[in-house]
Amino acid sequence: MKKALKKILFIIIGNLLLFPLSLLNAGEYLWPIEGYYTLTGTFGEFRYSHFHAGIDISTKGIIGLPIRAIENGYVYRIRTSPVGYGRALYLMLDDGNIAVYGHLSKFAPKIEKWVQQKQLETREFSLNTFFDPYFFPIKKGEVIGYSGDTGNVPPHLHFELRKEEDQPVNPLIYIPKLPLEQAYPRINAVAINPMGIDSTVDEDWETKIYRARWDSHRRCYYIPENIYVWGKCGIEVFTYDILQRHRLGINKIQMVVNDELVSTLKYDSFFYREYRKNYQLVDRELFLKEKGRFQRLYRTPGNNLSFYFITEGRDGILSTSSSFPCTRLQPGKNQLKITVENSGKKKQSLLFYLIAQPPFFQQKESIRYPIKKISNFN
Repeated sequence: MKKALKKILFIIIGNLLLFPLSLLNAGEYLWPIEGYYTLTGTFGEFRYSHFHAGIDISTKGIIGLPIRAIENGYVYRIRTSPVGYGRALYLMLDDGNIAVYGHLSKFAPKIEKWVQQKQLETREFSLNTFFDPYFFPIKKGEVIGYSGDTGNVPPHLHFELRKEEDQPVNPLIYIPKLPLEQAYPRINAVAINPMGIDSTVDEDWETKIYRARWDSHRRCYYIPENIYVWGKCGIEVFTYDILQRHRLGINKIQMVVNDELVSTLKYDSFFYREYRKNYQLVDRELFLKEKGRFQRLYRTPGNNLSFYFITEGRDGILSTSSSFPCTRLQPGKNQLKITVENSGKKKQSLLFYLIAQPPFFQQKESIRYPIKKISNFN
């Protein structure tokens, strides 16, 4: 009798110990295409007319790879179109999130059969249909479709994850520990934008671009020039990630001025009402002049994009005066550090100095600060 009780007790304890692990496994999403981990597009990255709302997964030019459900749920929506997402499937997951699969060549057989019948009935290729939970229930890992190039794009899978219909989120937050062979991100240049009628950069009223160089000793990027500023200025950075020769967007950017964190850009989520406000973040003038995709580390008037995290009441703009809501630059030399991070948590930094000093035509009214020539951050 005692042995039987001990056996039952051990079984109960074992199940209790395993219970949290089962919950953990249930909450982990699968990768949509098993064995294919090369990204050709990242979440929130700048596109010509919008922000990218998902990630693009390379199929290495292959059409017909099986696409699987990342979690239990049901087919919530099917959309077919000759453009855009092409043949797209939307899964409502058990946790309330929505997974979107775009550019499919075809759907799983039972879904494909229904779609073809509906197209014959309506005599229309384009569909946009919503379903009840009982219509197409889906199990985690089940094949729901096949990779393709529909929507007039090269073969790849566009994959989105939405918390709500109006809020796409970065899928890589929910599917961690992927074998993404990422190098360190690149920092190409910074642009200094004078922000007021009396503001100057190197005694000029135009935006100035400064190319970054690599310091192999300090293992970081730097700008060798002494940059003289006066009045208000905004800092912009041209940076990107590299994954197997594909140029991708960055996940996070931070700017620190004189050891004070001034602004952060983090591409984790946004709202579809912000979808086409991409030029509030990227300098449109420099982009159209083919100078690069410079991301503003400050807010312009009316810019409330979800990517920005700036001290409440401030705008990320720097100033040589104490005018609120700007961050004040000290007279003379000010050290700036910009750190960028990709989705694989690899970081790279850029160091440079701004010299707060009035231009020559304002010297009579202002004190000129004696500045020693800066060489290699010494």
